[in-house]
Amino acid sequence: MKKRLIYLILPIITLILELLPCGRMGIYYNGYVSALCIVPFSYFDSFHPVYNYFVPFITAVITCIILIFLLVYLFTDSPYAINIAKGFLYIGSVFSLYTLIFDVVSLSDYDIDYFPVVGVLITVTLIGELIFTVVTVKTNNEIIFKRMKKKKIIIFAIILILIIPFVPIPAGSFDDGGSRMYRSLTYTAVAWNRLYSEEDENENSDSGVYKKLSVFWYPDSQDDINRLWEMELESKAD
Repeated sequence: MKKRLIYLILPIITLILELLPCGRMGIYYNGYVSALCIVPFSYFDSFHPVYNYFVPFITAVITCIILIFLLVYLFTDSPYAINIAKGFLYIGSVFSLYTLIFDVVSLSDYDIDYFPVVGVLITVTLIGELIFTVVTVKTNNEIIFKRMKKKKIIIFAIILILIIPFVPIPAGSFDDGGSRMYRSLTYTAVAWNRLYSEEDENENSDSGVYKKLSVFWYPDSQDDINRLWEMELESKAD
């Protein structure tokens, strides 16, 4: 059991990093570029009012699941537990890398001081644990899955099915000023960077760039960018 303790080191470091209040940098515009501020927050702060983007939260939950199965492996030497942990390590590594790329792209126009160093460390520790586990743990998957109870396979499949609908996929950028869209099966996220011009009741005009990250849930998520913009204006007016 002492030898297996080494498998817990990197996931525990990952979890600590995800708990830090500076794991990510949220860009807060409040609708206008003049209100710009960048606020650090934790991976566990899934629905932060500054930056409503919850893929990091899923990554943090996956890290907890990985730790649970590694603890089971520590005390039981169960090949099932270590194989399931490896599966979640693959998923967590992909989600963490996606979050890191998303942050780097979003913050590319700002000072290097905002570079998500903690996000880099989280990604490195997850991928490092994945590589270490794959290299050091040799199991006969064919025998394992033959012996595995059907119920356990179904539970694992259900977990994967529940995660997949929330994975955002880049859906392109637009010539409205540079807005970017990300679609999943359950929601659409739009990083607005839209040129606007508006006039109030006193005929005073205002123009600028509307910058904000908005999330639209199904069925609204199926609408095109123009309809989503109309809904954004309606919510802003409210």
